[in-house]
Amino acid sequence: MISADEEWAMVQRKGNQFMVKDRAFYVNGFNTYWLMVFAVDQSTRGKVSDLFEQASSVGLSVCRTWGFNDGGWRALQKSPGVYDEEVFKAI
Repeated sequence: MISADEEWAMVQRKGNQFMVKDRAFYVNGFNTYWLMVFAVDQSTRGKVSDLFEQASSVGLSVCRTWGFNDGGWRALQKSPGVYDEEVFKAI
């Protein structure tokens, strides 16, 4: 696992192995469909940080989440081609 003090690096492939800075990287992940909605709302944003801290503490290294919500409440795309900048910032 990469420490918080290290610079971010992209995961790359070397043969059939994922690597980060020449070290093996193993995907150990989880799904969170609600992450974007919680991140955009100031009153629930702290839950996102808590989630990542808890996930990291048990060795989870990858989070998959939704990156869209069209029309309606907390929508990323309010209407065709019109996006909410605050939701983009939250993501």
